[in-house]
Parts: sequence; C-alpha cells; structure tokens
Amino acid sequence: MDEDHKTMGDDSSLITYLRTLKDQEATGSRVEVAANELYRRYIDQVIQLARQRLPRSRRRVADEEDVAQAALASFFRCAREGRFRDLDDAHDLWQVLVMLTEKKAIDQLRRQTAQKRGAGNVRGDSVFERVDGTSSRVEGIDGQAVVGPIGRCEPTPEFAVMVAEEFQQRIRQLQAIDRTDFQGKKLLVEIALRRFEGESVSEIAQHFRRTSRTIERRIELIRRIWESQATRDEQ
Repeated sequence: MDEDHKTMGDDSSLITYLRTLKDQEATGSRVEVAANELYRRYIDQVIQLARQRLPRSRRRVADEEDVAQAALASFFRCAREGRFRDLDDAHDLWQVLVMLTEKKAIDQLRRQTAQKRGAGNVRGDSVFERVDGTSSRVEGIDGQAVVGPIGRCEPTPEFAVMVAEEFQQRIRQLQAIDRTDFQGKKLLVEIALRRFEGESVSEIAQHFRRTSRTIERRIELIRRIWESQATRDEQ
C-alpha cells in the first residue's frame, strides 16, 4: 500500500501524541514532541486544504500557509485547554482540522473585506462562510455528524471538499437568518463558529456582552435550523 495512504486510525503513536497533547499534567518536552509530530504529519494536508478554500484572486494577500499555521495553532491551544477531550483518533482529528482551517480561511477573507472597505487594497469575490459546532468530536452543533461515517484512512482532498461544502451550506442557512434580523444582531454565524472552536456559553456571552441565557437560546435556534433542514433533505 502506498505510504501516503496507509491507515492512520490504528497508528498507536498518533493516538499517544493526541493523548499527550490533551493531558493537562503533561509538560515540557513531552508536549513539544507531541505537537511537533502532529504538525509534521498534518501541515502539508492542511496547507492543501487552505489552498482549495481561498479564492485564487485572494492568494496574493491571503497566504494559504498562514491559514494552515493559524488552524494548527488554534487546534494545539484548544487541545491544551481541554476543549477536545473526546477526540481520540485520526478520523476525528482530521475533521476538526478541516473545520478549523475553514474558520481561519473565513477570518482571512473577512480581514481582506475590511481592508477593501477601508483602503481598497483587495478586490474579489464575496466572503464564503460556514459552520459547525461542538468543542470535541466532529459533530455539528446539532449533535449530528458533519458527514456520514467514512473509513479510517488518510484523508483525501475529495473528502476535505465534501466536509467543507456542507460546512459552507450550514453557514449560509445562518447568514440568511442574521440578514433578516435588524443589523444581524442574532449573531448566529459568529456564535456557531465560536462554539465550534470550543468556547463555552459563558465565554461567548462575555464576548458579545449578552446573558448566558440569550446565548443558550441562540444555540438552540441554530440546532432547530439545522435539524429542520436535515429533515427536509431526507424527504
């Protein structure tokens, strides 16, 4: 079997590195070795994914390597903070990296859009957005898997695109609701993205200066929107 596509789900060393990264008592060289090894194994694939998600017209400003570095840095930080406690294999790790890369690409494009409005430095396509959201396994904020079960093998670009497209579709559903609300104050897109990155209800509430109960209601609304769409898709 080609070395680049060998099964990673049974790779005990990868599982060990993941567990070390999540271990709150692990320090120093153990954590550094684990992070470096995971970085080495995934950086090229994450760069490739970022390249696919950034429009060509934007790449002169938004470097896919910057997006990939930001996605991996976010993963390492969240893992050390205990936000991915249930993540325990290559399959789930890759889906989390796909989602984080998508979010960082969105952030990059948003910054460019702001620059365009302020200084006219960037021309280009409308910003694509999308979401999903719990803090550990690759379930959406609605509690469902982002895509159906797949084999535990090295991720392919086709799979990455499939996950990315569904993520994009879900974000568009939330955007539509935000746009109908006065000045987008429901903040569904922002809340869902932050929830996916592992932020707690209280952290999100503090960021937006809302009550925790308000954020809980928004999260429940997001679940209902996605569940309703999933039901229609099945009919």
